[in-house]
Formats: sequence, structure tokens, C-alpha cells
Amino acid sequence: MKKDSEALAEFLNGFKSRYERLLAQEKICKECLVPAYTVRNWKYGLSRIPELHKCKIEEIFGVKIFTRITN
Repeated sequence: MKKDSEALAEFLNGFKSRYERLLAQEKICKECLVPAYTVRNWKYGLSRIPELHKCKIEEIFGVKIFTRITN
């Protein structure tokens, strides 16, 4: 199971150009109502990504990014 930060970084690095990555990060900031430094902290594992924001990020892009543990 991947860490959330690794999953987010892998997803963002999957974009072909730097410009597309920046647009994706900007979209996350706008939709999750967080500043750019928060998204960078999530990407580099410096802070935890709240569950609500994980769901919102997946909703924005329509892709499953994070692994969820279910009981």
C-alpha cells in the first residue's frame, strides 16, 4: 500500500508537461480551498491529506488515486 503523499506525487508526475502539473495543482488548490504550499506539503509528505480532501481530489480528476482501508 502506497503512502498518500507518494500516490499524489505519482499522479501529478504522470502529467506530460510541467505546465499540466502546475494546472493540476492549481485546480486542487481552487477546488479544495487550500493554498499552494499546502498541496506541496501533501505531495512531499510534510503534512497529512485529510480524507475529505482525498475524496475531492479524486472527484476533480475522476481517477482513483488513494488506497483506502476498509473494515
